[in-house]
This record gives sequence, C-alpha cells and structure tokens, in this order.
Amino acid sequence: MAAAGVLAVILLVLLWTTPDVSPLERHLPEYTSFMRARANVLGLPEDVYHSEPMEVVTTAPLLACAVVKSEDVSFFLHDGLDWEQLMNAIASMRRQVMGASTITQQLARNLYLTPEQTVVRKLREAFIARALERRLSKHRILDIYLNVIEWGPESWGIVAAARYYFRKAPAELDVFEASFLSALIPAPRQPLQGTNLARAERVQRRVLHQLYASGIIEEGDWHRAMARARAMFASLRQGLPLEEALSCPQCPLEGSDRADMPLVVRMEEAPLPREAWLETGCGVERNLREVRRRL
Repeated sequence: MAAAGVLAVILLVLLWTTPDVSPLERHLPEYTSFMRARANVLGLPEDVYHSEPMEVVTTAPLLACAVVKSEDVSFFLHDGLDWEQLMNAIASMRRQVMGASTITQQLARNLYLTPEQTVVRKLREAFIARALERRLSKHRILDIYLNVIEWGPESWGIVAAARYYFRKAPAELDVFEASFLSALIPAPRQPLQGTNLARAERVQRRVLHQLYASGIIEEGDWHRAMARARAMFASLRQGLPLEEALSCPQCPLEGSDRADMPLVVRMEEAPLPREAWLETGCGVERNLREVRRRL
C-alpha cells in the first residue's frame, strides 16, 4: 500500500510537471535541453549550440523515411511509447535504465530532459512523449526530431548535418547519403572505427534494404547505394579519412556486381510514388509483409 501510494504521488507530480508542448504546433525550436547539457559539459555558453529549423519531412521525404527505418520502423503505427521497454525499466527499478526508444521518446528527451538514465527520467520521458503524440501529428514530430537531434561534430539538426557531411541541402541528399546519415544517429560523436564502424555499416545496409522492401526506392537505386556503401566502409577500414571515403572515387556510377546482396532481389509490388511515401508511413505495411515472408 505504501509503495502504491508513493508511486501514485510520483505519477501525479510527473503529470503536473509535464511541459506544455502546444507551442511546437506553431514553432520549430532552435534550442533544446540536450544542446544546453552538451554545452555545459564542455564549459561553453548554454546557447552556443542551435539548429537551423526548416520543414524537412515534405521537402526531403527520402531522408525522413531513411531515419524512420533506422530508428523506429513502426513510428507511424504506435502511440509514442515502447511499452515493453518502459515496463521492463519500471519493473526492474534499476538505477541505470538503458534501451531502445521510439522517435517520440527520443524527441521528448532531447527537447526537455538530460542524458541521465534513471527510472524517474524514463517516466518523465513517457509523459512528455504522450503529450507530444496527443498534440502533434506524426509528420510534425518527425520534422522537429530531424531538426534538433545531434548528427556529428558541431552538427545539430539536419541542415547542419547535410552541409557538414555532403555540402548539400537536406532535399538534395541521394539514397546513399540519406541512409548514411540515418546510421549516425545512435552515436553521432563516436568516430567511425572498430565496433561503431561495424554498427554503422550494419544499420545502413538494413535501412537500404528496408527502403527497397517498402517501395521507397527502386532496385537499381538500392544496388548502386549498396555498392557505394561497401566501397566507403572498405575505405574507412583501410584508414582513409571520412571525407575522402565519402567522396568514394572508386564506386561504380551505374549498377554493381550485386555481390553480397540480401537474398530478396525483387519485390512483387511496384515502387510507391513519391507523394505516397509519407501517406503510407514510409511503406511500413509493405515492409512488415516482406519481413513476414522472410520469416
């Protein structure tokens, strides 16, 4: 009874202290709690980091879908929470709480919380995530997320990231570039070496396959992007600097030898038209059907 009472009080406090997210319906934020926390760690003014907000989802749907495939393939289907992971965290009541989060949970954490990993912070994250889902559309949540997360050195938001890695605007990114950026999100400050290099390669390959299986890209685009990814990661393993590896002078411009490709090489359904990508949740139903076929 006492424990239940304490939990009830905690939940009420969390409910009362959940921030008002309604301004996000009208304005894209330039600053977040994570930006300020990072500046504090480095002893810099807390407003030193900021994003250059823009409408990303409608202008760069390929990038948006690549990030969904990388971070939260069921983003358009859930209510904002990874219930299994959240319940496991609460049940264990560990001091440190780690695990995968939905895009909405990640956004809640970036906007309002800190990188600490505790049960209380996880509960606050859940309350804020639900508030975001109630007030904002999925497209708006994804737009804000792309604008505020960290993508690499001095790169907060996709505008800075696209410029830093490829000297392009987000809408100009091709299949390889969009999938590469999506693979950086879990560890944006870690160098692409060793286990992090292997992780990024694994994620980019998975994202490319899912984009193809979902009808977002055609088979030729898939093979070309995979060929370029193989060449880039091989260059990185040989010690080539990232900037040079990304330029990929040895990559084939047309086609590939199709070596080391997944077993599925042709989808039964035609590619989705660009205007249907977001309407179909980045082809999530196709993606799930393809997964079930492989199982």
